[in-house]
Amino acid sequence: MSSTSGSMLDDPQQIIADLERRLAKRTAERDALRCELAAAAKQQTVSAEMLQVISSSAGDLGRVFGAVFEKTLRLCGADLGNLLTYDGECFKAAVGVYGVTWIGPERELSRAPIRPVAGGLLDRLVGGEHFIHTEDVRTEPSYQRNPEFRELVDGGGYQSMAHVALRKESQLLGAIVIFFTERTRLTK
Repeated sequence: MSSTSGSMLDDPQQIIADLERRLAKRTAERDALRCELAAAAKQQTVSAEMLQVISSSAGDLGRVFGAVFEKTLRLCGADLGNLLTYDGECFKAAVGVYGVTWIGPERELSRAPIRPVAGGLLDRLVGGEHFIHTEDVRTEPSYQRNPEFRELVDGGGYQSMAHVALRKESQLLGAIVIFFTERTRLTK
């Protein structure tokens, strides 16, 4: 027997500690794989639900979009969302608000043209950004300078937002905007 294996046998506490480290590592790997599997199953379920709506809608694009948008909100864990179109000056809601957790000014806000606030979230999309995630909405210029937006955020208890620009080549056509009642950290 070599001196290396003999020294390992002489220290059973070291062997136990090493086995515990290996077990903890394997447990963490297993838990990560379970999370990935759960996320994949959730995506597959949502995809199946969307395909079912599409196949049963007989060309009703509004119904299809609404179902897709609601499933998107659910997948993201978002509480409120909307699709905005952009005409070169103002944004306007293309469809109704989805996932409303608070009924209030968003109904009027969703129908009224929205002028981007200088340095605000929509202005940044106009300026060329593609994806904006705001962990704390109250720190944004739009919240500070736009009373309607502030009322929407405060009334709904929204903490975080994500904006995704919709572009054709370099032209901004609109944006998808989603709100979260909890602080979130998203990645592109």
